[in-house]
Amino acid sequence: MWVKETGLNLCDILRVQNEKEFTLPDTAVQGNNVDILQRLWDIVVERLVNSISEEKNGYAAWFQAAERGSLQTLELIWCRAKEGELNTDELLLAHNEERKTALQFAARENDVGMLQQLWEWAE
Repeated sequence: MWVKETGLNLCDILRVQNEKEFTLPDTAVQGNNVDILQRLWDIVVERLVNSISEEKNGYAAWFQAAERGSLQTLELIWCRAKEGELNTDELLLAHNEERKTALQFAARENDVGMLQQLWEWAE
């Protein structure tokens, strides 16, 4: 991978923010670019989770995916969190600064598919 060849620190690259204060992972989530997220997750699963877990506007990648109705992105984050041996219960119980959970986003939008998946993960 070019990052290794140049000697750049991938974790530092992942933290760089654009003019709107979004990082590469934030932008990939917003654009629902699952391929980029997949590659990033494969490189540094646990560090990536930490680098995108909170943003200045209070939304985590998990919440952005839920708010945008992107079940595919939620599934990717869920799978990678499990592979990284992170506490997936924390994902389900986590809330944004408005104290809204992913389940509440799905319910608000009446997204039955997302609600069913979140419920299945909770079991």
